[in-house]
Amino acid sequence: MTLLEAIILGIIQGATEFLPVSSSGHLTIAQHLFGLSDPEANLSFIVFLHFTSVLAVIVAFFSEIRELFGRNFQVLIMVVIGSIPAALVGLLLHNQIEGLFGGNLTLVGVALILTGIFLCFGELGWGRSVSPLENASFISVFWVGIAQAVAIIPGLSRSGLTISTGLLTGLDKKSSVRFSFFLSVPIILGASFVKLKDFGKIMEGFQPIAILAGGFACFVVSLLAIKLLVKMVQRGQLYIFGLYCLAAGLIVLILRLFGI
Repeated sequence: MTLLEAIILGIIQGATEFLPVSSSGHLTIAQHLFGLSDPEANLSFIVFLHFTSVLAVIVAFFSEIRELFGRNFQVLIMVVIGSIPAALVGLLLHNQIEGLFGGNLTLVGVALILTGIFLCFGELGWGRSVSPLENASFISVFWVGIAQAVAIIPGLSRSGLTISTGLLTGLDKKSSVRFSFFLSVPIILGASFVKLKDFGKIMEGFQPIAILAGGFACFVVSLLAIKLLVKMVQRGQLYIFGLYCLAAGLIVLILRLFGI
């Protein structure tokens, strides 16, 4: 992988991890276009990029995350409950999950379309009967956690599914976005820790300068994407991402139909 390719992948990860358009789906497409054929090294590099993304979340929400371990202990319990489904899926289906990242673009296309549909439903389903995260039921929190677990499939947006599920279960817009970001921290850190033993595979397939450049690009773009998403959800513009995912998914399936 060249320095430019690493930076491009970092930018894609940073933009699409938090904007609800599926980072895994876009990274799979980018790897296919770049002709990157080492699945283990690619997956390890992607996990590294996810790690830099979660660092951006910690920086952007540092004061609120710090409060989880102080005055906002109830929300910390909700984060733990919401993280259980994805943690179980990751532990029990580890090998099967890695197999999903083998470049199946047809799966990505279908999943992008499903993401688009769900995003539009999430926006339309938001009503007046809403509550802040502190007043949410544990059942609602668990449903958001299930959405995060399902979003392990490439093409399904983790942020998109968790935010939309939060809206559909009665969370207000700000709380849905906050909780989605809070949930990203333990699951991504956990995945990064599990793949730490394979970090040597990145060093075999990538130059150190490329790794650092890709990670830095991902961190910076992630910060910008977080700010943009918060504003767009508050303005009721989640459906824009839904339409994008529908179009992207259809384009992928059409290209696959013609063998591209």
